[in-house]
Amino acid sequence: MVSEPTGPRITPTENGPYQVSGWVPVHRADGTPAAETEEEVYLCRCGGSSNKPYCDDTHVRKPYDGTEAADRGTTESRRDVYDGDGIAIYDDRSICAHIGNCTDNLASVFKLGV
Repeated sequence: MVSEPTGPRITPTENGPYQVSGWVPVHRADGTPAAETEEEVYLCRCGGSSNKPYCDDTHVRKPYDGTEAADRGTTESRRDVYDGDGIAIYDDRSICAHIGNCTDNLASVFKLGV
């Protein structure tokens, strides 16, 4: 018997992956589903997993410092605004994983390397 879904929960483990539980659908960067489970899954936070988005314990072999260092300021103070004809793009690099998925195909929009 499948239990009733609980609320989603994402918890960073100490110097390790994100622990995800509570019926959270997980998608790859291209939007395709990776998992939808009521079980716990562990998502790579160090960037080194060869099984992304899942953790493969690379952070154990190549030590990873997962100390929280997020900027707690307002979004308005952190973001760059790119104004266009009838549209504005808001770019907050402080929440970026620096993989390039957001900018690689939009070089005419983003000022790369700035």
